[in-house]
Amino acid sequence: MFDEYGNLISEDNDGDHPGEKERLVYVVNGSDAGWRSNWQYGKYRDPQNNTYKVWMDEKMYLPRWEGQAAYIVPPIANFVSGPTGMVYNPGTALGPEYKNTFFIAEFVGNPSGSGIHSFKLNPSGAGFDLGEQKKVLSGVLATGMDFGPDGALYVADWIDGWGTHSYGRIWKLDHASGPADAMRKEVKMLLAADFDKKKSEELGTLLAHADYRVRLKAQFELARRGDDGIEAFQAAIRQTTQQLARVHAIQGIAQMARKSEDHAAMLTPYLQDKDPEIRAQTAKWLGDIEYKPAAAAVVPLLKDTFSRARFFAAEALGRMEYAPASQSIIAMLEANNDQDVYLRHAGALALARIGDAKPLAALSSHPSRALRIAAVVALRRMKSPEIAIFLQDADEFIVTETARAINDDKGIPAAMPALGQLLGSTNFNSEPLIRRAISACLQTGSDSLMQTLINYSLDPSKPAAMRADAIAAIGVWPNPSVLNRVDGWPLGPQKREDKK
Repeated sequence: MFDEYGNLISEDNDGDHPGEKERLVYVVNGSDAGWRSNWQYGKYRDPQNNTYKVWMDEKMYLPRWEGQAAYIVPPIANFVSGPTGMVYNPGTALGPEYKNTFFIAEFVGNPSGSGIHSFKLNPSGAGFDLGEQKKVLSGVLATGMDFGPDGALYVADWIDGWGTHSYGRIWKLDHASGPADAMRKEVKMLLAADFDKKKSEELGTLLAHADYRVRLKAQFELARRGDDGIEAFQAAIRQTTQQLARVHAIQGIAQMARKSEDHAAMLTPYLQDKDPEIRAQTAKWLGDIEYKPAAAAVVPLLKDTFSRARFFAAEALGRMEYAPASQSIIAMLEANNDQDVYLRHAGALALARIGDAKPLAALSSHPSRALRIAAVVALRRMKSPEIAIFLQDADEFIVTETARAINDDKGIPAAMPALGQLLGSTNFNSEPLIRRAISACLQTGSDSLMQTLINYSLDPSKPAAMRADAIAAIGVWPNPSVLNRVDGWPLGPQKREDKK
């Protein structure tokens, strides 16, 4: 569900694991929230495999914690159960206390434990923290909801249970003073109105309306008009008292630029606007349309004091594949020092999209831990064998992150032998690392790596659980599972080294 600034917020259901909780997520371009269907439906009943559950055992379902996998963008918070619907107050619905508020339906099979929750988000760096929250409606087993043109919230009620049936209810939830509100009456009229009959000047005024639905309707109509609507957008973006009108003007011009790139040029000056959100929005939409002539003007935003501006600048430069920005993106990642996960994501993704593996591999000797982590994440996205050099890192977390990249999601086959060999030389005992090294031995299937497994299993200084897994891998060596030993990803039959 989008808010008024185009931030996409969603709620992921859980995988039905004991102790797991659904997740509130900020969905950004190119993000990986971590979930895989094989976390739930993978290897756990396969006698040739183990029961290790990456999703739960590596705590990927939790908000960020020290040691969490770096390639994912973790959730904002764990929040409610059984999400079945989500809406955002368009600005004039319900009462004033619910402005800038999301609503989410909770479905747990019975009405007593279900209902509608409201929550707000607080800006935090380039992302958000969970703010004020409360349960606004109980005793309803909601399957969906939406705001009506009258400003009330309409909720579909399943009544009870999980199975299908031929009955249900629709509830109307509203503020006591809402129906008499003059603005809500105006909104209802405008939503029903035929905007193609309105003058562009009037539509330009409506870009500043209090209701998001009205603003968006005006934006789309002006964008549809092409050159006839451009003056209204220009007037809206030039004024400085109505920020949301400026946001919609940027979005509208970006829409028009999809048909004629010439329109995008008029956005470039606003990369230097005094309003930081306007700088961020301009970078975002120039990146969305991949307007490469603006790339050089976007680069300075990587040093902007506003986190969202840095985030969208990095995202845009990656989408533009602007190689001259690589060192500036690296500098932004170093300055971030791995503090803001959204900046780490945007920077690593941009470097991966630019696509030059050598300078990323060269970061293996850089003193900045944050840069080495980001380099591993970028090389993972590129599926680059150059990532193997990070197996030599002195930091256990970075080596573990490298092992995740090489083994998981079909992995990086060319780097698999190096990960297997690590089992015979590392002093690290991280379970996620060692399990993946064992998996790499099994996938590579060479006699030398079988001996590595044997030696590891006989070493009393190694963790007992990991020695047991090494023995189990040896036990299935001739005919291993067709599913990855760690993440359950389908591999198919695995080759074994021919005997001479």
